[in-house]
Amino acid sequence: MKAGVRLAAVLAAAALALTGCGAGQVTQTADTVPAITGVDVDAGSLALRDLQVEYAGDGGYPEGGQAPLRVWIANEGQAPVALTAVTSPAAESVVLDAADAAVAGFPIVIAPDAYVRLSSGNGPFLVLEGLTQPVSANAPVEVSFTFDNGEVVTANLPLGQPEGSDPRSYYGGGDEGH
Repeated sequence: MKAGVRLAAVLAAAALALTGCGAGQVTQTADTVPAITGVDVDAGSLALRDLQVEYAGDGGYPEGGQAPLRVWIANEGQAPVALTAVTSPAAESVVLDAADAAVAGFPIVIAPDAYVRLSSGNGPFLVLEGLTQPVSANAPVEVSFTFDNGEVVTANLPLGQPEGSDPRSYYGGGDEGH
């Protein structure tokens, strides 16, 4: 019986030692940038995804200007939930910009097991109006989302990345591998 206990102790020690083998090592994935630059937040039955200030070029947005937001809100619950207000200390107001007057204000209702996408290239979107400070890549913007189910979600939204990337050349000069 003692041999079995010793074997178990040796195996446990070996497993513990192997668990920490990679700790502190530089890896290829250490500098990996996520494909989606926005922030993700869960609150009850709500899942807010890819929250960000839309990309405006390297200069960001100036104080006094306006900045569009990119927001996805999923309702994973059994009842509809409405977004009733959006606020930010970085702006005088947050408005819903929409060409369709039927959705030109709050509330925005999210059906059960459904989502809404609010971004400038895809229908209605939220806009920070009257920026009280410049918005740049170095300064995330605090934004609060209020829902009729009592949830209030506050997140620091980063300035997004450009949609596409510049073409890359992996070889010097004009030789593209020929």
